[in-house]
Amino acid sequence: MKLSSIFSAVVAALATTVVASPIAKRDGAAVVNSVNTISQQITDLDNVVKSYTGGFITPIKIQVKTSKLTSGLKDAIKTVQESAKFNDQESQAVATAFVQLKPKIDAVLASLVSKQPIFKKGILGVPLDWLVRINLQQQKDLSAKLGDETVLKLNEQFAKLAPLINNAIAEAFAKAIAAFS
Repeated sequence: MKLSSIFSAVVAALATTVVASPIAKRDGAAVVNSVNTISQQITDLDNVVKSYTGGFITPIKIQVKTSKLTSGLKDAIKTVQESAKFNDQESQAVATAFVQLKPKIDAVLASLVSKQPIFKKGILGVPLDWLVRINLQQQKDLSAKLGDETVLKLNEQFAKLAPLINNAIAEAFAKAIAAFS
């Protein structure tokens, strides 16, 4: 009798217990800040790439800026994943931030492609174009992940439009990668 009473009590307790799940914060502003950080990192990288004329130091600076951008993308992905679904205002702000980011992506990719012959020449005859290609592929993959994660959080209206910008970004990366292949 005691065993069945204990069992019944445990079952009743389990049935009424709410399983705690992590609370997702609704923070479109944090995502916008992350995208703005990425935007600045892209600008910083573009400025260094534009200054590249060969030598030892600038490729190191480019790699450092690329690493910071990679970290920024990973941080942004995490921020989006930890956010709840965005309301209409947040969706609009996030979508606008991504639309404003696209020209900066295009600019840095164009700068990299314009320097392809210098990267191919490399340092002391050791080409660096393979490293640029690897970095571009990683950035493309992370950008796609960020875009995909963001679409899941946008309201329906913006979620339908977001793949257009995501596809345009992917195409821009594909063209740049092809230039280094």
